[in-house]
Amino acid sequence: PLFGPSTGRDAAGRLVDFAFDPLDSVEEIESNVTTALSAADLANTRYMLRENIDNLLYNSADSYAQTRLVYLQNRRFQLGQSDFEDLGFDPYEEYDIEE
Repeated sequence: PLFGPSTGRDAAGRLVDFAFDPLDSVEEIESNVTTALSAADLANTRYMLRENIDNLLYNSADSYAQTRLVYLQNRRFQLGQSDFEDLGFDPYEEYDIEE
Protein backbone atom coordinates (compact mmCIF):
# COMPACT_ATOMS: atom_id res chain seq x y z
CA PRO A 1 0.00 0.00 0.00
CA LEU A 2 2.85 2.41 0.59
CA PHE A 3 4.37 1.92 -2.87
CA GLY A 4 1.19 1.77 -4.95
CA PRO A 5 0.48 -0.71 -7.74
CA SER A 6 3.43 -2.46 -9.32
CA THR A 7 4.52 -5.60 -11.12
CA GLY A 8 7.09 -8.20 -10.10
CA ARG A 9 9.67 -6.45 -12.24
CA ASP A 10 8.89 -3.11 -10.58
CA ALA A 11 9.23 -4.68 -7.11
CA ALA A 12 12.62 -6.17 -8.01
CA GLY A 13 13.72 -2.83 -9.43
CA ARG A 14 12.70 -1.07 -6.24
CA LEU A 15 14.79 -3.50 -4.21
CA VAL A 16 17.82 -2.76 -6.38
CA ASP A 17 17.16 0.97 -6.19
CA PHE A 18 16.86 0.71 -2.42
CA ALA A 19 20.17 -1.14 -2.21
CA PHE A 20 21.99 1.59 -4.14
CA ASP A 21 20.21 4.64 -2.68
CA PRO A 22 18.22 3.87 0.48
CA LEU A 23 17.54 7.52 1.33
CA ASP A 24 15.63 8.04 -1.92
CA SER A 25 13.16 5.32 -0.93
CA VAL A 26 12.70 6.85 2.51
CA GLU A 27 11.86 10.21 0.94
CA GLU A 28 9.31 8.55 -1.36
CA ILE A 29 7.64 6.76 1.56
CA GLU A 30 7.62 9.97 3.59
CA SER A 31 5.97 11.82 0.70
CA ASN A 32 3.28 9.14 0.35
CA VAL A 33 2.60 9.11 4.09
CA THR A 34 2.40 12.91 4.16
CA THR A 35 -0.13 12.88 1.32
CA ALA A 36 -2.21 10.20 3.02
CA LEU A 37 -2.19 12.09 6.32
CA SER A 38 -3.23 15.31 4.58
CA ALA A 39 -6.14 13.51 2.90
CA ALA A 40 -7.19 11.95 6.21
CA ASP A 41 -7.03 15.35 7.92
CA LEU A 42 -9.16 16.89 5.19
CA ALA A 43 -11.74 14.09 5.51
CA ASN A 44 -11.78 14.53 9.29
CA THR A 45 -12.32 18.29 8.96
CA ARG A 46 -15.21 17.69 6.55
CA TYR A 47 -16.72 15.19 8.99
CA MET A 48 -16.40 17.58 11.94
CA LEU A 49 -18.07 20.40 9.96
CA ARG A 50 -20.70 18.20 8.29
CA GLU A 51 -23.68 19.85 10.02
CA ASN A 52 -22.60 23.36 9.03
CA ILE A 53 -21.80 22.32 5.47
CA ASP A 54 -25.05 20.41 5.05
CA ASN A 55 -27.05 23.35 6.41
CA LEU A 56 -25.26 25.69 4.04
CA LEU A 57 -25.86 23.47 1.01
CA TYR A 58 -29.34 22.12 1.68
CA ASN A 59 -31.13 24.65 3.88
CA SER A 60 -30.34 27.91 2.12
CA ALA A 61 -32.38 29.37 -0.71
CA ASP A 62 -29.31 29.94 -2.88
CA SER A 63 -26.50 27.67 -1.74
CA TYR A 64 -24.01 29.10 -4.25
CA ALA A 65 -24.52 32.70 -3.11
CA GLN A 66 -24.38 31.66 0.53
CA THR A 67 -21.18 29.67 -0.02
CA ARG A 68 -19.62 32.63 -1.82
CA LEU A 69 -20.59 34.95 1.03
CA VAL A 70 -19.05 32.63 3.65
CA TYR A 71 -15.88 32.25 1.55
CA LEU A 72 -15.49 36.01 1.15
CA GLN A 73 -16.12 36.64 4.85
CA ASN A 74 -13.46 34.07 5.73
CA ARG A 75 -11.05 35.59 3.22
CA ARG A 76 -11.57 39.08 4.71
CA PHE A 77 -10.91 37.62 8.15
CA GLN A 78 -7.68 36.02 6.91
CA LEU A 79 -6.59 39.38 5.48
CA GLY A 80 -7.39 41.19 8.74
CA GLN A 81 -10.37 43.07 7.35
CA SER A 82 -13.20 42.63 9.83
CA ASP A 83 -15.90 44.90 8.35
CA PHE A 84 -17.02 46.38 5.08
CA GLU A 85 -15.67 49.74 6.26
CA ASP A 86 -12.17 48.32 5.79
CA LEU A 87 -12.94 47.81 2.12
CA GLY A 88 -14.43 51.26 1.60
CA PHE A 89 -17.63 49.86 0.09
CA ASP A 90 -20.15 47.07 0.59
CA PRO A 91 -19.71 44.50 -2.23
CA TYR A 92 -23.10 42.96 -1.46
CA GLU A 93 -25.09 46.17 -1.64
CA GLU A 94 -27.60 46.30 -4.47
CA TYR A 95 -26.79 49.13 -6.85
CA ASP A 96 -29.30 50.61 -9.26
CA ILE A 97 -27.63 51.31 -12.56
CA GLU A 98 -29.49 53.91 -14.52
CA GLU A 99 -29.06 53.82 -18.24
